[in-house]
Amino acid sequence: MSKTRYIQPKQAAETLDYPLPSFYRLIRENRVPGVVRLGPKSIRIDGSKFNEWIEKGGVQLKAGEGAP
Repeated sequence: MSKTRYIQPKQAAETLDYPLPSFYRLIRENRVPGVVRLGPKSIRIDGSKFNEWIEKGGVQLKAGEGAP
């Protein structure tokens, strides 16, 4: 069994070329899979779920929502 690799929100945002504050908004809106809250201000993202999400299209903007 392999260990789960967790990434920080900053790494995930950089992977998507997305501004960090906008990425945190996506997390708050539950639009990012694999989010794990380690405490009130500590978040990590399951790397395999994140990569799978990207392969399926990643961030889907809502109607009327502009690019970051």
